[in-house]
Amino acid sequence: MKSATRKLLAILLCIAVASSLFACKPKAKPDAPGTDAQAPVKDTLNISVSQDNGTLNALGITGGFIGVSFCYQEPLLDMDSDMEVVWRLATGWDKVSDTQYTLHLREGVTFSNGNPFTADDVIFSLKLYFDDPGHSFYVDPIDLENTAKIDDHTVDLRYTSYSAASVPKLTMVQMFDEESYDETALSTRPIGTGAYVVTEYIVNNHVTMKARDDYWEGVPKIKTLVFKVLNEASQIVNSLDNGTVDVATVPAEDLDYVKTLTSYNINQTPANLCDALFFNMMPNSVFSSKEARYAVMHAINRDTILNLVYHGLATATALPVSMFSVDLEDRFLNLNETYSVGYDLELAKRYAEAAGLSGQTVVLVTNGAAQYITMAEIIQASLLDIGVTVKVQNYDMASYWTVTEDPTMFDMSLYCTAAPSLMIADVIPTTFLWSDPGWRGADFDRFMELGGEVLSIPDAKERGDVLYEIVQLFVDAAPWYGICDTYGATAYKTDLAGVKATALGYYHYSDWSFT
Repeated sequence: MKSATRKLLAILLCIAVASSLFACKPKAKPDAPGTDAQAPVKDTLNISVSQDNGTLNALGITGGFIGVSFCYQEPLLDMDSDMEVVWRLATGWDKVSDTQYTLHLREGVTFSNGNPFTADDVIFSLKLYFDDPGHSFYVDPIDLENTAKIDDHTVDLRYTSYSAASVPKLTMVQMFDEESYDETALSTRPIGTGAYVVTEYIVNNHVTMKARDDYWEGVPKIKTLVFKVLNEASQIVNSLDNGTVDVATVPAEDLDYVKTLTSYNINQTPANLCDALFFNMMPNSVFSSKEARYAVMHAINRDTILNLVYHGLATATALPVSMFSVDLEDRFLNLNETYSVGYDLELAKRYAEAAGLSGQTVVLVTNGAAQYITMAEIIQASLLDIGVTVKVQNYDMASYWTVTEDPTMFDMSLYCTAAPSLMIADVIPTTFLWSDPGWRGADFDRFMELGGEVLSIPDAKERGDVLYEIVQLFVDAAPWYGICDTYGATAYKTDLAGVKATALGYYHYSDWSFT
């Protein structure tokens, strides 16, 4: 699949991949006997992140660094864990019709360079997203030709059609300052309305931010954020073990151990991500036939992946995306034997022989994340049982996107599926409206027809009926295989307050404090 589309699948992305580690200052030495000694106030969080994209420009960020960008750059609105709207740079909107809204902006907001935030910046930012192949998805179907400024703090927001996913998509559209916009400069010194300002960025090492005294929501209690790029599970666990971090996403294999650390609380939540194996379906690919794809699916023992990769912090999915999707219905589950039966080695062998897959050598690529490397090795061993040799190639995140854009460089790839709307009707159809995976024929034409209209259906029941047919077509064609729903386990120090995630698992560190 093309890189732009694969980035969309990661949106979310990447909720489970983004890890958060927070360190505190060392305690001061006790004062002399008889004095009222007090420990200094903690005001620094050291935060562990992964998958540095090599830029801080929000339009170039995926995976673990998405959460970093929200510290310095903000959207118009957010959604809490219950999928309820939380207004941020906008204060609300008046509905004129299903395709027209009067959007009211928060007054008194400034960018970190002192420029006021106005309606001009909103329209400019929407256009930036619209013109960017990897991010235009978020502003679809906004009608930019007719969206207009009413005054400095009011926008006439137009849509070309109704979309059930339009509101959650806006949570991912961050606002840029039109006057100072410089794509190159923003890669290291981004300018935004967020609570923090970037003071230092060293690629693949760390990002340091300082709190703003003029932040519209008030001065953050935590004054310094240091995001450290840590990609190894051992680094995270060691930091938890020696107490130098305050919060961390816990590697699944180390959860039982971290639970024994009494200075931390553990919070386990669905990651709203589905790990998946993607196929190169182009006509000249070894996986151009669905029988070849079925062979691989039936050869994979997903229980092995659940046990060896996630140590119980995952469940096998019954469809190609997360079973925590907000528009899931029971009738969407197990619509093909690749899900209802799953692992069946004899069935896999029959499909492999019929498709001419036996004896072939295929290339499986990953983004270098630990869970995908291990998963790839399990799949490699599994396919040997049906006479298929797998060459595993692991890349960094940026190189992974480049490789998966070129169908001559891979046969299968591992990543996750997600969407900010948490809707099946969003993540499945949109993928193929924005890419050419090689799927051809009448079923694909029907899939594209339905996929182009499903989100524009206001009635939930009618939308569900259309989505049911979409899922049927999809699981039969099998462009990718949903492997498992993952869960996030967050360890956080007992002296932290305000620890609350958004719907997509990100945090507003400006709301946090040490008690």
